[in-house]
Amino acid sequence: MVLNGLPSRDNLYKRGVPLESSLSPICLSAEESVDHVLTNYRVAATVWRGVINWWNLSLPIPPNGTLNSISSGNSQLQSESLNMYFMTTRYVTLWSLWLWRNKVIHSPVDKRGAVLKEDILASIKALSDHWISNRCKMIQVDIKDWSKDPRSIEAKDQ
Repeated sequence: MVLNGLPSRDNLYKRGVPLESSLSPICLSAEESVDHVLTNYRVAATVWRGVINWWNLSLPIPPNGTLNSISSGNSQLQSESLNMYFMTTRYVTLWSLWLWRNKVIHSPVDKRGAVLKEDILASIKALSDHWISNRCKMIQVDIKDWSKDPRSIEAKDQ
């Protein structure tokens, strides 16, 4: 998977980059792998639960979830356009989680508390709305409707 090329601590360690530790610099309780950052970490799991609830899907996000378990939600969506919108939301979620991780790690210590409290789900909703609105010129997406129910754009799309 392309995501395994991300410079997580375990990937850097495997490439011979000298590190003090391969533990997650955020939680300090597990090796920082791509799966840990994007699915298993407490904040990531909470964000994925929020995305899945927002989309009204019934996907398991187990404590030891993997990126593959998140990729399997499309069968619950009834149309090709909704599948595309959910796929876009998944990519935006992955990007948002990685961006958040980098902001936490690279922010000054006195600003780290504010970054840790950021509402990642709100950012995901806004960015995926922006992405879909700009990529799908044939539909107009109202951010208020989108934020409440992303499936509401299907009716506008037809």
